Amino acid sequence: ASRSTVCALCVGLEDMVRCIGGTIMFVYFGCLWTLSFTATQYALLAMLSSVGRGFFGGFSGVLADAMSWPQFFLLSTVLAVPGLVVLMVLWKKNVQHDSA
Repeated sequence: ASRSTVCALCVGLEDMVRCIGGTIMFVYFGCLWTLSFTATQYALLAMLSSVGRGFFGGFSGVLADAMSWPQFFLLSTVLAVPGLVVLMVLWKKNVQHDSA
């Protein structure tokens, strides 16, 4: 396969996974929030999540040029770890709360 085909497949897969993740997040938080305010709470969360992506996304190209690709992806992975830890803590609290 050509490089452009592989690139197109990667971009398409990334977008699909991002949409699935967004849907899962909306359903999960929808279960936690007050039903009458779900739309407002989701809009605020979506806006807050896009601020970081929009702000840091502009600098990622400069950072990628200054580093090698393996270093850039390693840094991206390390920066994602705190968010994953928070998700694990919240999940464990929710599991313990549901079982109590």
